[in-house]
Amino acid sequence: MNALTHSALYHGEVQHRRFSPRAHAFDYPISLLYLDLAEEQALLELSPLCGASGKPLSFRHTDYLPDLTGQGLSLTEAVRQRCAATLGFAPQGPVRLLTQPRSFGLWFNPLSVFYLFEADQRLGAIVLEVCSTPWRERAYYALACSDNGHQGGQVAKAMHVSPFLPREMHYHMRFSQPVERLGLHIANHPDGQPEHKQFDATLKLSRQPLTRASVHAYLRRYPLNALTTLWRIHWQALRLLIKRIPITDHQALTDIPHLPLQRKP
Repeated sequence: MNALTHSALYHGEVQHRRFSPRAHAFDYPISLLYLDLAEEQALLELSPLCGASGKPLSFRHTDYLPDLTGQGLSLTEAVRQRCAATLGFAPQGPVRLLTQPRSFGLWFNPLSVFYLFEADQRLGAIVLEVCSTPWRERAYYALACSDNGHQGGQVAKAMHVSPFLPREMHYHMRFSQPVERLGLHIANHPDGQPEHKQFDATLKLSRQPLTRASVHAYLRRYPLNALTTLWRIHWQALRLLIKRIPITDHQALTDIPHLPLQRKP
């Protein structure tokens, strides 16, 4: 079967580094689905192993932006609505999502990235959905893209994501275009200390065509991708406890934050 036109798999590694109060770092291999939402049905028909929830690979709109998709909006409509509410505009071309699909009905995504294109295929905006592991809260960040190169900006952290990092921080983010090589870098800087980086996370990925064969290879290598990610997070949390990294108090959300990234002057 031919490859899907715009969708792909991205393989590579994710790296986390903590610089204070004690150093801690790790990296893991990772594989993510890059799905053009207009090709969703073609993905689910790619193999007998894809399809309804419970299959080795499945996809469900309501896993994302549940406050909007749970009201009946399609995921494309929901992302554009969230983008418009955050940035004041929403590109009307293709919407493509970098994420972990469901595996045997299990879903877990600390970060999902939506790439919103203009009708001429130029990248117009990026929307991030961040999910906190222990508290199941979500926050959204959006960036207006200015050209065909790397994109970046900074924003106040809107949600308590990890018990080992305070909420009073700023994110400094940088994104590549989703082409043959895809990169994403997010650094955490304490409020008022832009020169001090406390933590960063980096994705370094290479694109692979999305075909029946590549999906089967993905499922052989990552049969329970979501569960593996969740296990790794808790294993690293145990290591941080052993290193006596302080735990910060959780500040619960009272609404669903969605903030624009500001470009650095």
